Amino acid sequence: VNSQYNIFMENGPTNLNDIFEEQRENVMDNIKRMEQGLNLLLTNNNVKESFRLANLAIYKSQTDDTLDVSVRRTNFKWRPFQLAFQLLNINGLIDENSLDRKIVDLAWFPTGGGKTEAYLGLIATLCFHRRRNQELIDRIDNGSSIHAIMRYTLRLLTSDQAGRLVRAVGAMNIVFEEQIDEGRIPFR
Repeated sequence: VNSQYNIFMENGPTNLNDIFEEQRENVMDNIKRMEQGLNLLLTNNNVKESFRLANLAIYKSQTDDTLDVSVRRTNFKWRPFQLAFQLLNINGLIDENSLDRKIVDLAWFPTGGGKTEAYLGLIATLCFHRRRNQELIDRIDNGSSIHAIMRYTLRLLTSDQAGRLVRAVGAMNIVFEEQIDEGRIPFR
């Protein structure tokens, strides 16, 4: 994803208009943030493992044979924008001193495009990170504190999102028990 953005930005139209020039710096900053997110995954084993477990849980929450056929997606795979969104935000999510914490990123994509899975992936990564990091466990009530708040204004959307969240949290608990440890406080 990053290489495609870089090629576009370096070889963009020669007759750049004012709007493109104004946004060029923002795009380059976002490319840098995605590269920093990738670097964090490559250099921090705890974050990498938390991200791997989160991906496994999201995959399971979408494809598991125990799911009703109305919600099961047998062909689930991450879309490029979902991975880009996660890479863009992982530093601010993990590093309490990151300047990215002052940034609000909006995932603007059509209905059914996968925005929910993108942010559920980030929520799952943070949850696994907090449960696997002894310093955070000691400091934040066994890592079982509130990690995210979700709010929706449309009743139908709330019901759909709640179902996805419940499936994701259920899958996170299964993954945690299978991969890490039984007998700990479940994700809720």
